[in-house]
Amino acid sequence: MRSRGGNGQRVLGILSNWEEFAQTIMSQTPLTDAEKAATRCCICDDSGAILADSAGQQLKGRLEAQLVTRLFDAKQGHEFLELDSKRSCVAHARAPGFETYSAGWHSVIVQEV
Repeated sequence: MRSRGGNGQRVLGILSNWEEFAQTIMSQTPLTDAEKAATRCCICDDSGAILADSAGQQLKGRLEAQLVTRLFDAKQGHEFLELDSKRSCVAHARAPGFETYSAGWHSVIVQEV
C-alpha cells in the first residue's frame, strides 16, 4: 500500500492474469454435461458488467437490469424468472472479498428449468 497525501487514504492494487483465472473458474464449475447445456455462469461487478462468463461474453455484455436490482441487494439468494421467454432459476452470491477489501463481484448462475 502506498500513502496518498496526509489524510491516511491508501491505494490497493491487484495484478492477475484475469482472463485465464476467471475463465478457468467458469469452465471448471462442477456441472454435468446436461446441466452445462442449460446453464450460464457469470462473475459480474456491481453494475452487472460481465467479467467472466461460461457463454463467452466476458468483458462484452451486461446482465439485465432486473437481475441486478432484484438480486444484488442481497448477500445471496435465488429467484425463478422469465428470461428470454424461458423459465429460469437465477442464483446469486456476493463475493466475500479479502479481509476488509471487497471487489464488488457477484457470482451468478442462470439455469433453465
